[in-house]
Amino acid sequence: MSGRCAERRLRVIGVGCRWAGDDGVGPAVVDALASEGLTGADGVHAGIDAHLARDVAELVDLLAPDRRLVIVDAARVEPAGRVLDVPLDALARPPAGALSAHGAGVAEAVGLARALHEGDGLDVRVIAVTVGHRLASGEGLSPVVAVAVQDVVERIRVLAAAGPALDGPGAGG
Repeated sequence: MSGRCAERRLRVIGVGCRWAGDDGVGPAVVDALASEGLTGADGVHAGIDAHLARDVAELVDLLAPDRRLVIVDAARVEPAGRVLDVPLDALARPPAGALSAHGAGVAEAVGLARALHEGDGLDVRVIAVTVGHRLASGEGLSPVVAVAVQDVVERIRVLAAAGPALDGPGAGG
């Protein structure tokens, strides 16, 4: 990573909708980060700024080369409740409908952000929580996905403490 990466904050982007069953896992992670004091009332604290993205347009707006980026999204994969570090190249070739619970997904958003930033490397890690096919509205998280939220928060805590580069599976630019 370049020298400017050393000063980059970690930006966590929770993708999804709070009121769409397990699809609310991204927002639940953002909420958990705030409740544990890892972000402030303005979404920024302790080296982490956390945001919600309800759709691809909001996600693209949040993908900036001046931040280390962690995208948290639901994945329609069984069994529910697993936490996966998804390599960016896997997003370019997902089985139909498998990796995102949204019509257009994370891969399209990252591709568009890369094009908009004209080669400025994006430092992105994708963490997916498997949700099976339980995406009904208004139900809240299933117990197994709620437990996975804490695993994701712990991974983010480690990433924030680790320093400027997001190394390992799922990282890439």
